[in-house]
Amino acid sequence: MIKPKPENWLKVCLILIPILLFTLFVVASDRSREEVRNIELENRSKERLEEIESEMKNMYKQIRKLESSKPSKKTVAKAVPKPAPKPAVAQSSYPKTSHIPAMVRNAFGSEYAVKVAACESGFSPDIVYGPRVGLAGERGVMQIHPTHLSSGALARYGFTWADMWIPEKNIAFAVVLYNQSGWSPWTCA
Repeated sequence: MIKPKPENWLKVCLILIPILLFTLFVVASDRSREEVRNIELENRSKERLEEIESEMKNMYKQIRKLESSKPSKKTVAKAVPKPAPKPAVAQSSYPKTSHIPAMVRNAFGSEYAVKVAACESGFSPDIVYGPRVGLAGERGVMQIHPTHLSSGALARYGFTWADMWIPEKNIAFAVVLYNQSGWSPWTCA
């Protein structure tokens, strides 16, 4: 067996030790760089999260401020000018209207609905606007508002805007509205 000379061992060690130390240093520095990157990412994420939370708090403050600054009904009533007088209500040219109160009563099952229809249109199916409602072009016995045409509600339930001149269809759609919203769609309710 060949025995290496001690001076060779020393040379080998002097060469290998710096290589090993360099390798350890490179590996350690790669790990530290990765750890530094991870820490930086975490810090950025935390900072962004804090920014978002701060923005949300500011938005909530603004919402509360807006809600608290809503004018009262009295203030709004004072600020809104009185509307111009409405033109005289058109008289119905529909031949017989005596059966309409019974139609309303049967459809709604309520005497109150008859009073609302009387107030809204005077039971005139061809009236364009009633005595106590706006000038938006409401139609028929129950004064159906044109928004129900533009919102698609009429079509959704199988009605057309022209159907609102027909007492039976006007009242039927009014029942649909009543079932969804109670009396809120009618000013006379």
